[in-house]
Amino acid sequence: MGLRDRRVLAATALFAFAQLAIVLGGFADNGALCDDAFYYFQVARNAAHGAGFSFDGVYATNGFHPLLAWIAVPVFAVFDSPWLPIHLLLCLLAVATAMTAYVMFRIGRALGDERAGELMAVFFLLSPFTWIIPLRGCEAGLSVLCIALAVLQAARIREVDVHGVAILGALVGLAGLARTENVLLGVAMFGWLIARTRRPRHLLAFASAALVVVSPWLIWNLVRFGTIVQVSGAAKTQFHLYHPLRGYLGVPFDMLAHAIQFVAGEEFQPRRRTIALAITSVVLVAIAVAVGGRRRPPPALVPVAALVGLHVAFYGYLQRSYFNWYAMPVVFGAAVLQGERLARARRGIVGALVVVAAVQCAITLGSFANAYRRSPRAPERRVEARLARIAMLPDHARLAGWNVGAIGYFTAIRRPDITLFNLDCVVNNELFAAWRRGEYMQWIAERVDWLVEHPQGHFAASAAVPDGNLWRIR
Repeated sequence: MGLRDRRVLAATALFAFAQLAIVLGGFADNGALCDDAFYYFQVARNAAHGAGFSFDGVYATNGFHPLLAWIAVPVFAVFDSPWLPIHLLLCLLAVATAMTAYVMFRIGRALGDERAGELMAVFFLLSPFTWIIPLRGCEAGLSVLCIALAVLQAARIREVDVHGVAILGALVGLAGLARTENVLLGVAMFGWLIARTRRPRHLLAFASAALVVVSPWLIWNLVRFGTIVQVSGAAKTQFHLYHPLRGYLGVPFDMLAHAIQFVAGEEFQPRRRTIALAITSVVLVAIAVAVGGRRRPPPALVPVAALVGLHVAFYGYLQRSYFNWYAMPVVFGAAVLQGERLARARRGIVGALVVVAAVQCAITLGSFANAYRRSPRAPERRVEARLARIAMLPDHARLAGWNVGAIGYFTAIRRPDITLFNLDCVVNNELFAAWRRGEYMQWIAERVDWLVEHPQGHFAASAAVPDGNLWRIR
């Protein structure tokens, strides 16, 4: 094991221990852990208890990315505590992110340039996104690790053969299970393979291996729902949930600024530090590109650039909405680009850029920590008043709301007789189908007694009246 290898392992281990301390110390519960993560937790908890992959325990849903949900099922089957399974899954996501940094070093080594790999890992670990986004509790940490493993396999392929491309296809399929939009990685890798080989057996081996890995998920969706499209993605596209994107030329920067706005602790607030941090991020990458000159990048890294381009095109111009935890493929791509371009730069330039990245990371993390102080079990505390009101409802009451990940999870634990439906359709296939038929309000009127949030979106505000911390359906 060489010096660079030991340095990257040490940095990776330090990052992992710091992340575990953040999780186990309760620092991730406030701010980092998001409400959408509780959709995962409740779906996995229901599956572990025999209710199938369902948020409300009544209707099946495919509004989740399968790899994390599948991993979470045995965790919830073994541990009955409300919070222990959550913290274990956050630790898993943190370790997966740490492993990504070491895989990036191995990518550089596979390309014959350990310095490039070391710098890729360094810039990845110095990104504030790497520190915060995986602790949101969604699939970002697993997804970026799977992407990195696929790129590593591509970098290892010297002569294209069936065995090598089959492994590549399987890893791309695994990335698709981690996050289904990683089909874009499959498109990028397939295009790269076509440029490397025109032999049908190589392309068939790649596609077949990827399809075999994702087939359990695809078959279940086709049998249960008649489509492979996730309801979460369909709802976001139809309703432009989360951060809507408008215009065209400024969309890529708006996507970056929106993601930075969260890690800078300014979510839903005016962008004071956000714009400066976004400009600094762009400038750091631009300097790396300029220093790298016109030297051609290794062919195995072309799919990374293609993935980033497809990512921006898909979210910016097709789905037209974005959220911060989507950004990890871009973070990965930027770190790969910086490491590869700076591999032959003078030490002084590289050192200066690393220092600037470290300062930017420290400022951003400091801003985030200042905005979200340590508050163990904060998501449960935030909904405690509503949970207390729900506890007073009659047996088998039927509730609903739009952003109800945490409320749904803790209601199911405290009042398992109560049913709580999701109304923005991200984990409610039945309601989304009703909306398509023009029966949104009718579906709710037939199945819901109370709202746990103020009426919004497609719901007619006149259809509910305040009732304590809830709203009674007329």
